[in-house]
Formats: sequence, C-alpha cells, structure tokens
Amino acid sequence: MKKIFIHLVSDSTGDTLLAVARAVFSQFDDIETKEYLWTLVLSEFQLEKAISLIEKRKGIVMYTIANKEHVRELEKKCADLGVMCVGILDELVSKVSAYIHEDPNPEPGKQHVIDEEYFKKIDAINFAISHDDGQYTENMKDADMILVGPSRTSKSPTSMYLAYRGYKTANIPFVLGNKFPDLKEFTNSFIVGLSMSPGRLVEIRKNRLVSINEHTNTSYADIEKVEEEAIEARKLCTKNNWMTIDVSDKSVEEIAAKIIQEYYKWKKKKRNEH
Repeated sequence: MKKIFIHLVSDSTGDTLLAVARAVFSQFDDIETKEYLWTLVLSEFQLEKAISLIEKRKGIVMYTIANKEHVRELEKKCADLGVMCVGILDELVSKVSAYIHEDPNPEPGKQHVIDEEYFKKIDAINFAISHDDGQYTENMKDADMILVGPSRTSKSPTSMYLAYRGYKTANIPFVLGNKFPDLKEFTNSFIVGLSMSPGRLVEIRKNRLVSINEHTNTSYADIEKVEEEAIEARKLCTKNNWMTIDVSDKSVEEIAAKIIQEYYKWKKKKRNEH
C-alpha cells in the first residue's frame, strides 16, 4: 500500500479543505494517507512553519488561501521541491466567475462566515447532544428528525452528523422488552428506523463488549435475542409507517444522505396534504 503525506493549508478552519481532500482520496483503494492540517494560516510565520514540514515530508499540498502573496510563496516553494500544489477552490471559483460575469472578492475564511446558518448548526448540535439515546423524550417535539433502532445501529453518530448539517436530530433506542415511548404526537418530526442484519449487529456488539471489558452481558450479543430484537424493531416501524433504512453496509455519511433525501420528500408530501 502506497503512503502519501497530505498537507492541508487553510487561512480559515480547514473544514472545506479537509472534506474535499478526504472525498478525493476515498476514491483510491491502495492509498494510505497521513494528513497534516494547518488552519488559520494568516501570517508569514505560520506559512513558513507549514512549508518547513512540506520540505521534510514532501507529498501533496492542498490549500484554501485568499492572500495572493502567500499563495505565490507556497506555490513557488512547492514547485522548487517538485511537490504537487493545488488550490481546491481556484478553478471552480474561476469558472463560476466567468459564467456569471462577476469578479470574486476573496477574503480569509469567507466560506465560513458566522451567520444565521452557523448558529443554526450550533443549535442543532446542542439539541442532538441533549436528546441522544432517548434523553428528554418529552422535549423532542422540535426535532426535525428522530432516529429509532436497536443498540449499535449508528443512531448517535448519524444524529451528530445530521446536526452538523443543521438538522435538529434526536435518537431513541429500541430495547427488547422495554416499553417504547409513544411518538404519535410528534407529527412535525420525520421518524426513521435504522436496522441492521442480526449477524452484523452481533459482530459489532461483541466488539463493543470487548472494548469495555464486559463479559457478563451475554444476551446483548446473543444471535437469537438479536434476531428477535431486529424483528420486533421492524414491526414497530411498520406499525407506525416509519421509513426504515438497512445500515448494515452503509457509512454514516451514506445513511445521513439517504435520510436527508427522504426528509425533503416527506416535507413536500406534508405541504401538499395541507
């Protein structure tokens, strides 16, 4: 497997840069990457620190920098070193500028302006933390989405990912033998069931028990109990007409993308009904 050093240099938080870099390198199967993230690079001194590591490690440089002098310095140094250097927004901004016949006005961190969307995201993250794992069910009526499913079906990480995207998300575990809360009044929340094949769920739960050094809870990872739990959880979703997603072989990003897609279909249907 080939190992590549990736130097990510940003004059802002680096969120955009990191997301793009990971999306690009996820396309390659036999590549192992080591990321070096340099954020809030606004001074010559900070840029020199990043360049000093680039000199030692080589690899690939990706950047989002508004300061043209810093860009020239970084690109010149990389050219001298024979290192690939890419401004990930440059070509796209240039093409958009040509198409709309407007000149861009770049400023450091402009893509992360603290505006209404930022505060909406923070509010959603706080909501997800407060309503994780069935907490404060009575206060869930403000939720955009509610995720339901057995333990270890990616409810919490998916909730946090959706919250980061700005959606107020709660999650409630389905536990075999325990009374599940009545959600009939939560008509303004999109409720989604998350399911997983019993075999895969048992595997994940066994790993979880090992990680916390727990050896007494045998029913938690017992295949017969898990199969029964999966059946009853599906029955609950079917009874309430909740959409169900099989997350057995899906990443959190894929699960969230599907939920968001179906959420807007659900909202459109509700609008049409009124």
